[in-house]
Amino acid sequence: GGAGIVQVEGNYAYLGAMGNGLVILDIRNPDRIQFVSQFIPDINYPVPNPTPSLYNLRGLEVKAGMVYACYDAGGLRIIDCTQPSQPVEVGRFANPALYQPVNLPRAYNNLVLNGSLAYVAVDYCGVEVLDVSDPANIGLLGWWNPFNCPNNNWFTSPVHANEIRLDANSQLLFVSTGKSDLRILDISNPLFPVVCEAFDGLANDIGSWGIHAAGTHVFVSYICVPLGIPLSSNWTGVKIYGYTRSATPVAPVGGAGMEVFPNPAREVLHIVRQSGGPCQLEMWDMHGRKLWEMGVTEREIALPLPLAGGLYVLHLRSGRQGVSRKIRVLDGDN
Repeated sequence: GGAGIVQVEGNYAYLGAMGNGLVILDIRNPDRIQFVSQFIPDINYPVPNPTPSLYNLRGLEVKAGMVYACYDAGGLRIIDCTQPSQPVEVGRFANPALYQPVNLPRAYNNLVLNGSLAYVAVDYCGVEVLDVSDPANIGLLGWWNPFNCPNNNWFTSPVHANEIRLDANSQLLFVSTGKSDLRILDISNPLFPVVCEAFDGLANDIGSWGIHAAGTHVFVSYICVPLGIPLSSNWTGVKIYGYTRSATPVAPVGGAGMEVFPNPAREVLHIVRQSGGPCQLEMWDMHGRKLWEMGVTEREIALPLPLAGGLYVLHLRSGRQGVSRKIRVLDGDN
C-alpha cells in the first residue's frame, strides 16, 4: 500500500501507488476526483517468480500520455496511457549486470527525462542513462557508477541514489544520495555524468532521501532510519542549498571533435582529434566502469587495444567539454 509520487498532465493525475502499481485519476473537477484506471506491471521481469514485496512503483514522469515508471526491483517500465482508461505497458528495462548470471538486489527509485534520455536513480548502483526514444528497445548508454556496482553492496555502499532532479538549462543533475547527502552531476556530455560538486555526510549519521530544485535552490529532505538498513540516519529535516544557474543554456556536447577508425577494431584504434592540446582519454565498459585513462596532447593517436572482444565507450575530455564514441573490439576469433 501507500504512495510514492504523483504527477499531473492535463486532466489526469498519475499516482505511483507502490505495490498497487499505477493509479490514474480524473482531476478536472477538484471537488470530485474520479478514479479512471489502475495498472499493476508484471512482476515476473527481469526474473521469474520473484518476491512480490520488492516490486513497488516509486518514481515516475509523464510525457504526452506516456508514463515512465520506476518499478523498484522490476526496473524501468514505459506505460502507454494515451487512453487513460486502458493503460498498457510498451517497454521495460533492467540492467543485465544485476540479474545475469546472478540475481542481485535492484532498486529503480526515481527518474527525470531529458529529451530522448532518461536519467534513472538506481540506489547503490548510482544513475543509469537510458535511451527511451524507442520504448520497445530501451538501451543503456551511460552509467554513473561510482562504487563499481554490482561489486559493491546494497547495505554498505556510501551512495544510495534515491531521488533526482534536472536543471536542463545548466545541464546539471541533483541526486539525493543517502549517506553521501547530495551529488551534483554535470551532464553536458549526456552519456558521461561526472560529479562537479558533492556535499558529503558519511560521518554525520544522517541520510537523505527526497530532493527538489526550484530557481537557484535545491531542497534535500532527510529521513530517520533507526534500524540502520540500508543506512543509518538519526535526523529528519530539510537542508537548503543555493547554487548559481548558468546564464545561458549549456549545450550538450555533440558528436563532432573526434574521429576513430577502424571501427570495429582489433589491435589498434586510430584517433584523430579536431585540434591538439592537453586532454584526458578514457575507456569505459558498457557497465559504466572506467577501465583506464591517460593524458594526451597529440592530435593523432594510435591507441593499442589490449581488451577482450566486445563493446566499449571511448571518451575524450577537457574540462566540462568532451566527446564519446562507442567502439567494438574484435577478438582473435572474429
